[in-house]
Amino acid sequence: MTVGRWLELAVTIMVLAATPATGRYDRGGQQHSITWGRANSHSSAIFGNIPTNVTAVFGHRARLPCQVKNLGLKDVSWIRQRDLHILTVGIFTYTSDDRFQ
Repeated sequence: MTVGRWLELAVTIMVLAATPATGRYDRGGQQHSITWGRANSHSSAIFGNIPTNVTAVFGHRARLPCQVKNLGLKDVSWIRQRDLHILTVGIFTYTSDDRFQ
């Protein structure tokens, strides 16, 4: 699968995960409504002034600033571009590379 297809798949998954879905079912003659997703999904996140280029000294820590306001119940995720590996979601880290914390 090409990088473009992986990116398309990743974006599709993120959109589906962020979009609330609604369903109805009938149980014993009573109709019920279910909403999956976040109740406050209509608010838009606001990104602060984010630099597009960060320079660091080899072997030292590099801080990648990311300021997001009006996040609501959503989380910020970091994804490595070269292989679309999810690095972090919120406070959780999904890589064995100890440089990420």
